[in-house]
Amino acid sequence: RPPEKTLALLQPELDPDNAHGTAKLWAALKSIGVEPEDVEPGFTDKAAPLHDKVPKNKAATISSQRKDIREGLRRSRLEQVRVALEELDGAQPPRGNIE
Repeated sequence: RPPEKTLALLQPELDPDNAHGTAKLWAALKSIGVEPEDVEPGFTDKAAPLHDKVPKNKAATISSQRKDIREGLRRSRLEQVRVALEELDGAQPPRGNIE
């Protein structure tokens, strides 16, 4: 079952025109193999903590690099979801009477 609240929070970023419902958004996420948590804005800040043996003078640099990598990954996934939404639109059969 799709997490409606989480999808509703993602919808302004992934579907600003609200052209797709949360069901289609859920389908797009699943089609690329990611969970909503993988593209939510807080994803960038959820990096694993640094090990105690990491030198203190390098900790800030490493943390910053990790955050940048996670933000790049998030942006890439957002683009993949947008492409998947477009593909789902193209896969829709026509509705109504076909003559």
